[in-house]
Amino acid sequence: MKISGSLRDFVIILLLSIVIVCVYAPGFSAIFRNDEWLLNSIIEPMLCWSLPCFKGMLSYSLRPSYTGRHFWPVALWTIMLKLLIFGTKYFWHYALSLGFHICNIILVYFVGLKLSSNRMAALLGAIFFGSTALVSDTIFWTFVFHYIFITTITLISLIFHPALNNSKPKKISLWVFYLSIFIAPLVFETGLITILLAMAIFIAKRQTKTFPFAILAFFLVVLFILRVSLIMRFPISPGALHRFFNSGFTGILNKLFFVICPYFFLNAFLGTLKLFLGVLGAVFNIKIADSVYLCGPDFKNPFTLIAIAFAFISVLYIYRFFMTRGLSRELKFISTSFIVFILLNFVMLSFSIFPGDSIPEIVRQLPRFFYLPTAFMTIFLSQALMRTQNIKLFLIVAIFAVVSGAYFITIQLDNIRPYTDSMKEDVRIFRNNGKLAPRLHPGVGRYAIRLDYSFVEDNIRAYLKLEKKALLK
Repeated sequence: MKISGSLRDFVIILLLSIVIVCVYAPGFSAIFRNDEWLLNSIIEPMLCWSLPCFKGMLSYSLRPSYTGRHFWPVALWTIMLKLLIFGTKYFWHYALSLGFHICNIILVYFVGLKLSSNRMAALLGAIFFGSTALVSDTIFWTFVFHYIFITTITLISLIFHPALNNSKPKKISLWVFYLSIFIAPLVFETGLITILLAMAIFIAKRQTKTFPFAILAFFLVVLFILRVSLIMRFPISPGALHRFFNSGFTGILNKLFFVICPYFFLNAFLGTLKLFLGVLGAVFNIKIADSVYLCGPDFKNPFTLIAIAFAFISVLYIYRFFMTRGLSRELKFISTSFIVFILLNFVMLSFSIFPGDSIPEIVRQLPRFFYLPTAFMTIFLSQALMRTQNIKLFLIVAIFAVVSGAYFITIQLDNIRPYTDSMKEDVRIFRNNGKLAPRLHPGVGRYAIRLDYSFVEDNIRAYLKLEKKALLK
């Protein structure tokens, strides 16, 4: 009996999801870390199941976040609702992040089908996205769930995009599309890319006459609200502006064209190159500080060397993809848009890290900044590699991606577990004695102070209070 393509793809994605759950399973027994402790203490007093509390939560979410730089109302609501429902049961917070990650794998598959009828390309994109270890700390660290959520919303907006539907879209599809692009920038600043991508697809499909100008208007309003104007996460203070413009015309040109712009675009190029290698299965050196940092490629690791070989082959396939005359121009335009917005993601985020900071390359080291761009890269790369639907190439790169990803994810979990296990023990002692004994966490070394900055007694007390408020006791 011949198995249909859709059933085959379903079985493969199901098996991939089972493998992913098994690989990530050790993380279920971890605990909160870093900013989660600080934010728990800030929002604990306003969390309860009553109307005044909900009003307080709404009021807090509409103010700039605790950093004073961001406008994340939807992201803060997801954090607060998670704490109200799950409390301090890390198992459920982690399960939610992992569950949304698996949903995103399925959505990447359907976006691939929307762009072309090439099932093999759509399936390879899902495998690439699901197995890459480049984004794994985004799942381990449940505080950054909004990076996963914004990707879900972006992928949904692509699936329900009116220009990608062959037939006249139904009203419910239009509602889902417009709701997605409306919510996206309120979740996180990179939601601006969601709106820009929607605009690019309208242009690619030559639907400029039906283009909703409300999207453009909303985009401009959001730019004003977020104080960004393509300057992401950079506090624009009167003093900073005065120092910038007081340097004279020559000084401004020097800062813009000889310091700021080259740095930003170099950072974007290096981040995109790292993303390209990571999707193909490269292994990177890691550092444990206030998060998991992915440094340069581990050239001593055979997985990295094989991934580099795949990268050279992939470049040839990408070249042929764009040079093929019979291929849809719309697909090429949308694929180019994915690369442009990957670069834009790193450029926008780089505005928060100027040269001279202690870690200027932080934007291309933290896994959470790679999550949304990874979805774009996997969709684009799979379309280019599977243009000819080469089954041998599909099997080789898919199996390698899964094996390499499982290996690197396990390494990251093994490196962060000593810290989280030690912290769990500290919480247990504090619960019994009411005191926190300072100590270095095993496996962390000189970075322990950075890891501990929000793990203080007041925040632990708030953590214990949240246990009693949760819907799931």
